[in-house]
Amino acid sequence: MTLSILIIAIAVIGSALISASEAAIVSVNRFRVRHRAEQGDLSSEAIVQITDEYNKFFGTILLIGNALNIIITAVGTALVISLWGNSAGVVAIATLGATVIVVVAAELTPKSVAVVGAERWSHIVSRPVLLLMGIMGPVVWIFTLVPRLLTHMLGGKDALTTPTITEGELRMLIDVGEEEGTVDESQGEMLENIFRFGESEVRDVMTPRNEIEWIELGTSVGGFMEIYAKDPHTRFPVFDDDHDDVVGILSVKDVLQSIAVGDLKDGAPVTGLMRTTLFVPETKKQDELFQDMQAAGHKISLVVDEFGGIAGLVTLTKILEQAIGATGEEGLKPDDRFITVDANTYELDATLSIEDANDRLELGIPDGDYQTIAGFLLDQLQRLPKVGDRVRSGPVRFQIIEMTGKKIMRVRARRWVTAQEVAPTL
Repeated sequence: MTLSILIIAIAVIGSALISASEAAIVSVNRFRVRHRAEQGDLSSEAIVQITDEYNKFFGTILLIGNALNIIITAVGTALVISLWGNSAGVVAIATLGATVIVVVAAELTPKSVAVVGAERWSHIVSRPVLLLMGIMGPVVWIFTLVPRLLTHMLGGKDALTTPTITEGELRMLIDVGEEEGTVDESQGEMLENIFRFGESEVRDVMTPRNEIEWIELGTSVGGFMEIYAKDPHTRFPVFDDDHDDVVGILSVKDVLQSIAVGDLKDGAPVTGLMRTTLFVPETKKQDELFQDMQAAGHKISLVVDEFGGIAGLVTLTKILEQAIGATGEEGLKPDDRFITVDANTYELDATLSIEDANDRLELGIPDGDYQTIAGFLLDQLQRLPKVGDRVRSGPVRFQIIEMTGKKIMRVRARRWVTAQEVAPTL
C-alpha cells in the first residue's frame, strides 16, 4: 500500500512537471527568447532549440505525460480494489477519483501556474526538457512516423506552416504598444506609415503635371537662373517639343558647379548637363519605385499615365516623407501645406492628398474619384469654383480662400464642435 501511494505521488508530481513545462514553453514570448539567445543566454538557446523541433517536443511531452497518467490511474485503481473489493461500484469510484487527480493535480493546476509565470518557468525547465527529448528521440520517432507520413501527403511541412506573426498582428502589437506607452505616438505613426508605404501607388505622392516647373531644351544660363530664382527646386525636367517629350533631368548642383569652374558661359545652354531620367507608371507601388531609384541612382522620376503622357513627377525625398514625415528640400521654404489657425481650423494647400489630410488632421473626407482636396471640392461643387465657395462634409466645412485662374490654391477647413463637446465653464 505504501509503495502504491509513493508511486502515485511520484507519477502525479512528474505529470504535473511535464504539463507545466509544456504550458510554459508554448506560452513564452518567442521573440524575446530569440533576442536573449542571440545574446548568448544558454536557457534561451535551449528554448529556441525546443521550439524549432515542435514535433519532437510534443511527442516527448505526450508520451511521458500519458505514460505517467496511465500509471496514476492503474495503480490508483488497483489500490482501491485491494482495499474495498472488486465490485463495479468500487471500480467506478476508483476510475473517477484517478481522473479527478489527473485533471486537477496533473493538468489544470500546473498549466495555470506555468502560464502565469511562463517566462521564468520556461527557463527553468528548458534544459531538462531538451535532455528528455534526446533520450526519448528514438521512441518519439517511431510514434510520430504516421503523423509525419500524413504531413508529407498533405504537402509537407511548409504547406501546413503559418507565419509566426502576420502583418495584421504586428500592426495590432504596435497599437497596443502605443496604448500601453511602450511605443511613442510618433514612432507608432512612422511604423504605420512604413506599412502603408508598400500599399500606396506612385500617383498618390506625385507632383501633378500642372505644378511642374519645366526647362526647355536649349535654355541658356541666364534663362535657367530666372526660373530657379522663381522656383528654387534642386532638379528640373527638360523637355523638347512639348511637356510629354521629356529628354532628361537637370540638376542645379551640376549647373552651379559648371559655372564655378568656368565650363558654362552666360549665353551657353545649360541643358547639355542634363542626365537621363526614369519613367514609371502611375500605378507602380511606392516601395518598388524606391528600390528602383536607389538601384539606378535616380533622385527623381517622371510618372506616365495610361495614355503615355506625363502625369507628374516624384522625388526620392517625397517617397521617404511618406514613411518618416516631411524632411524638406534644399532651397525650398518650409512646408506650408498645413497652417493651424486654431484648435479646429486649418488653412490647407488644395493639392494636399486626401490621405494626408485625413491622416494628419482627421478630416474624414470620403474616398472618391479624386486624390486631392481640390479634386474633392470640384466633385462636390460640380461647377467651376470661385473664392468663397463652401462645401460641407460631415462635421467639417471647407471654404475656398485663394485661387489662381481656375485653379484652387488654398482652402480653409473648420471642424464644427457640438455643444456636448464644449467643456462647461465654471
